[in-house]
Amino acid sequence: MQDLKYRHKLDMLVILEPRISSSKAQKVISQLGFPKAEISDAVGFSGGIWLLWDDAKFNLRVIHCMDQAVSVCVETSGGISWIFTAVYGHPCPARRAYLWKNLSIIAASWNLPWVVCGDFNDILFEDEKFGKLSGKSRGFKDWFDQHGLIDLGFLGPKFTWVNKRDGGDFVMKRLDRVICNKEWRVLFPEAFVTHLPRRCSDHSPLLISLISDKIPAAELKPFRFEAMWLKHCLFPEFIKAEWKNLEGSVSNKFDMLIPLLREWNTQVFGQIFQKKKRILAKLQGVQMSLCKGFSPFLSNLEKHLQQEFEDLLDQEDVFWKQKSRVSWLQGGDRNTKFCHITTLVRRRRNRIERLKDNNGDWISSKEGLKALAVEYFHGLSFIQV
Repeated sequence: MQDLKYRHKLDMLVILEPRISSSKAQKVISQLGFPKAEISDAVGFSGGIWLLWDDAKFNLRVIHCMDQAVSVCVETSGGISWIFTAVYGHPCPARRAYLWKNLSIIAASWNLPWVVCGDFNDILFEDEKFGKLSGKSRGFKDWFDQHGLIDLGFLGPKFTWVNKRDGGDFVMKRLDRVICNKEWRVLFPEAFVTHLPRRCSDHSPLLISLISDKIPAAELKPFRFEAMWLKHCLFPEFIKAEWKNLEGSVSNKFDMLIPLLREWNTQVFGQIFQKKKRILAKLQGVQMSLCKGFSPFLSNLEKHLQQEFEDLLDQEDVFWKQKSRVSWLQGGDRNTKFCHITTLVRRRRNRIERLKDNNGDWISSKEGLKALAVEYFHGLSFIQV
């Protein structure tokens, strides 16, 4: 545990099934060097959850503690709060059903971003097991679907648990995972999970990283045509005028149009999200002034701002649908939140955190990944037809 703490610079550590309690547990906890701890004691050698954290990094307030889960409210220095739940699902499905009921109460009681991690002692999908196994129970999957939760995925080996292999069948499962609600995914869009190597346990440790150092620089992002530009009243006129002034082949004209589109996007179309904030601020000011007395000018301005805000919502709707690869770009109700979440999940899934080189070593640094990619493509042989 100390090696994991210092190697990965942990701010929080969850230990499941510690197999000790009372004075022995307190002695081990003090040796790990975390200032704060919340303990759900093991019953004999079964169960138990230790939640340890560094209170210099954030404040934690315990909101619920039971034998299968410990939930805390995390309060950061930026004034943002979210719920963290550490789970140890009981091996017995009937006892585990009590866990799903308690977690549902937490979901209903706290309207906050929420992340749940630990050993669920169950799987969500059939391909999360290997070997001769009995069928999975439906409790976990039903609860997961009922609350519209998101699996954060993982880097590393697929299965997090392996049986003892004491003369029996070789069995592996993905019993350990990290899941969250949509609000938490929006709050931490770059968060990812790594399955670390098993050492002294039949379970793999899970490492949750809230940020990624693999975010591409803005200047490296390729140009993409934004469908929301088509919603702007001046866009058709701009395209006609610029296209008429360009010379050369169609391909050359497209190449010359790209910097013009970028400039138009900045100077005319503007940043849609900043525009929304400005319009809402103006709208609030107008409505506060109208509270003091009616004014025809302010009343008309209010209607104009409301219509402008609706137009921006339509543009944003198209923006998120395009980003999330949703094909229905025409008609239908706005579902910006769904498209936003879809975009975040796809973007996170496509992010490369590490690659294996020719020697079998994992490369994770940003510069190392760049060098490895360049080396790979330089080594390819091309056949000219």
